[in-house]
Amino acid sequence: MKFKVFLIFGTTYLLLLSVLSGMDNIVFELIGWDPTADGIDNLLGLLFFVVAILLSMNRQAHGLLGGTLDSCAFRSVLSENRWSLMIGVVFITTIVNLAVALVSSSYMTEEMVWPSPLRTAVLSVVYGILARVIIVESVERMRYA
Repeated sequence: MKFKVFLIFGTTYLLLLSVLSGMDNIVFELIGWDPTADGIDNLLGLLFFVVAILLSMNRQAHGLLGGTLDSCAFRSVLSENRWSLMIGVVFITTIVNLAVALVSSSYMTEEMVWPSPLRTAVLSVVYGILARVIIVESVERMRYA
């Protein structure tokens, strides 16, 4: 089940972030406005992160990939594995962010510009805290559903 969570999260987050990066490049080329400079990218990136986690914690999304557990067992598995889920989500997020940043920078500047290690580390911590809150809240919300 953890594999399904990681698969759904990684695929969703990669697709959403790739679309965001593509739209940034298109907007920059068409009207010369850089949404990255205004911080809009960061806000949308966080929003897409939340959407991807919530989708990966959705029992119906797991059902689309094959058999799923009943709601009590599903909640129990999520609750028992919340630390490993959080670490996996942060790892996937960091890899996806690096890949999208490298591809986007190579497209715009025709050379790969590595993001700052400090920025990457701080974002990993922020995404870890956010992932922990969302996973715990999702499990609690399932309890009362």
